[in-house]
Formats: sequence, C-alpha cells, structure tokens
Amino acid sequence: MLIARNLGIYAIIFLSYLNPLFAQQQKMSFNDMWAIALDQNIQIKNAELLIEKSGKMEKTAWDFGSLDFDFTRGQQNSELVDNMYTFKQGLGAPFTISATRKYYKSEQAFLNNSASLINKELKKQLRSNYYHWLYEYQLISILDSSILIYQKSADFASLQYETGESNLLSKVVLSSEAQRLIIRRDLHLVNLNTIQNEIQTILNTDSIYIPEETELNKLLLYLPVDSTLYSLDSIPEIMVQRSHWDAMERYHKLEKSKISPSLSAGYYNQEIDQITGYQGWRVGLSFPLLFMPQKARSQAAYIELSRAENQYLYQKMKVEREIESLLAKYEQLQKSVRYYEDQRINSADLIVQNASMLYTSGSIGYIEYVQNL
Repeated sequence: MLIARNLGIYAIIFLSYLNPLFAQQQKMSFNDMWAIALDQNIQIKNAELLIEKSGKMEKTAWDFGSLDFDFTRGQQNSELVDNMYTFKQGLGAPFTISATRKYYKSEQAFLNNSASLINKELKKQLRSNYYHWLYEYQLISILDSSILIYQKSADFASLQYETGESNLLSKVVLSSEAQRLIIRRDLHLVNLNTIQNEIQTILNTDSIYIPEETELNKLLLYLPVDSTLYSLDSIPEIMVQRSHWDAMERYHKLEKSKISPSLSAGYYNQEIDQITGYQGWRVGLSFPLLFMPQKARSQAAYIELSRAENQYLYQKMKVEREIESLLAKYEQLQKSVRYYEDQRINSADLIVQNASMLYTSGSIGYIEYVQNL
C-alpha cells in the first residue's frame, strides 16, 4: 500500500508538468472562493440590484403629480383687461399612498428572501463542486498509481516471457488492464475539467482556482434527538413563497385603495376692474366615474394573491417531503460509510498482506499478485 501511495504522488507530480489542467492553478479554501462569488457572481449582483430598485420605487408613493399654473389675461369680469393666475396641486389619495409604501416594503422583504435563497443555492453548488473536484482529483491520483503499477508489471511480464519464465497471457492481461485504467483516468480528467468550468461560472472569473485541501474528510450531520428536526417556515424556499404571498396581499390592498378619492388644493390671485388683491384658495375631490375597471384590477390582484397562497402551501408540502427523503438517504449513506470503515478497509489491508505472503512463498503468480494489489 505504501508503494502504491508513493507511486500516486509521483504520478501527480508528473501529471502537473504534462497536463495544463493541473498547471498554474491557485489553491484556495472554500470560504475564499465563496467570498469571490459574493463579490462577482451575476445572479447575486442582480438580486441586490432588484432590492435597491424596490427601495427607490417606494418613494414613488409620494408622487402627487405636477404643479399646475394658469395665467389668464383678458376681459373676465368687466370691460377692462384683468389679470389672473392660479396654482393647483394634487395631494393624492391618502389610502393609496399608505398602501403603496406598504406594498414596496413587503416586496423588499420578498426580494431579500429571494436573494438569500439564491445565495444558499449558489453556496450549495459551489460546495458540491469544490468537494467533487477534490474527489475526482484524488481518484485520478489513485488511477495513475495503478496505471504505473500495471505498466511496470506488464514490462516485467514481457521480460519474463522473453526469458521463458512466463507465458504471453500474463503480458497481454496486464497491458490490457493498464489501457483500461488509462481510459478510465481520461474520463475522470474530463469530469475534473467540467467541474472546474462550473466553479469558474459560479465565481464569474477566468482564473483557475482549486481546493487547498489535500484530503476528503468525513462530514458529520448532527441532528436533534427529538422529532422536531426543523421549522418549515424558517427554510429559505418556504420563506420566499411566504413573503411573496405577503407581497401579493399588499398588492391587492393597493389596487383596492385606488378606488378611494384623490384630493387637490389650489390658490388663485386676480384683479377686477384693474384693482388687485382678490385672492383665495380652493380644494378639490376627484374619483373615477366608473368603478368597474378598477374593480376588475382589484379582482385580478386577488387572483394573484390566491395563486401565491397556493404556491406557498405547495412549497411547504414539497420541502417537507424532500426533507424526509434526504434524511432517509443520509441514513443509508451513513450505513455505507460505516460498512466501508468497519469492513472494506480491513478487508483490503488483509488482501494486500496475504497476497504479499502468497507471492513470496510462490503460491500465486505475479499477475495474481498485481491484481490483488
């Protein structure tokens, strides 16, 4: 086993000079990679821009329209030419102003939750690619060490065949196995390159970063003992749907508020018979002549509210089922890991030890010995 590991190390060193995939790469921890993603990822940037946009749109609640100014000159109240100017400013609908501000605040909560979900999904993808890259890298190193063993064994078998100590079958079998492992190694090199491209996409960079870890460690998931393993409403996917439901509720109230009347105020100053100083103020009230169009918009908003509620309930049920499936899968993987640690590793060590003794004693040939290794 020690010989195989040393050969694997030499193979990786040799590979780093021949394969550009392993050359000029900067080693980096997962946290450092995630910091780059937070700064450069386009999805994260766009999510932040949507939040900023909603914050700007909240100020539109105070949009009272333009200030109207009228100036009139002519014979208005007598034969003399008089002057008159008027200012008029809309004050909006108080209920609509309040409803608009509340809607955009709820929209910002929805966008914040959506941004958190995007961050979570990207972090999960990056972590998965990070450890899959490390897995493929180590698997390639194992395959390279095995390839070297079989190639050297094939050369040795060829020498034995030339001296008459072995038959041609040993040479052919060992050479074929070396070629099979080379093909398998090349496939994993493609996988490694694909994972590297996915990491670069998440980081939004052309630079090549690789994990700084050298070993894959077993990660343990510590679950509570009681049956309440999670709070569904605190899960990002459900929080997004819940906040979307809240936003649609605010939107429905906003559309209903637009039926309420709008206020306006004005000031005028005029002269009569060329005598100035006649002034006053006026207030106005405006409302739609027909309520049917706005009522239809309100009903459409209620339909969107119902859809958001249905989506929230569906997402809650879906996540609950996914958690149950993932917990069952986790338990199965834990059993596989325990079987590997408790039995397979010990069996592998025992096979290597017995193969060495049997080969030394002459009970098995060189080809059987190599295959056991």
